[in-house]
Amino acid sequence: MSDFKGTEEAISTIKETLDTIQIKLEDTYTRILAVQQTLEDNKIWAGESQLVGTAFLDLVVQYHGQLAPEKDGPVSMASEALQAYLDDAESFYTGWSKHMDLMGI
Repeated sequence: MSDFKGTEEAISTIKETLDTIQIKLEDTYTRILAVQQTLEDNKIWAGESQLVGTAFLDLVVQYHGQLAPEKDGPVSMASEALQAYLDDAESFYTGWSKHMDLMGI
């Protein structure tokens, strides 16, 4: 196994991308909830199209609902972890016990 150490510039770029994704997920989640509510309130769909459309919409809502939370969501947690790396990049690898255990393999 070879050692891997990300550059601060690369990690910073990844974090910025994750932050942009987080904002888009939150926005999309808000919008999809509004669409779902409008469709339910106005009874726009009927019959098979309602069944298929509602099933698809429910999956989209569920998917975004799990990814979008600003706190405890996977995207925001990844961003926080990358920020922790950026805050202490010099000692990140030397103080990270799991990394040190892997290096001992």
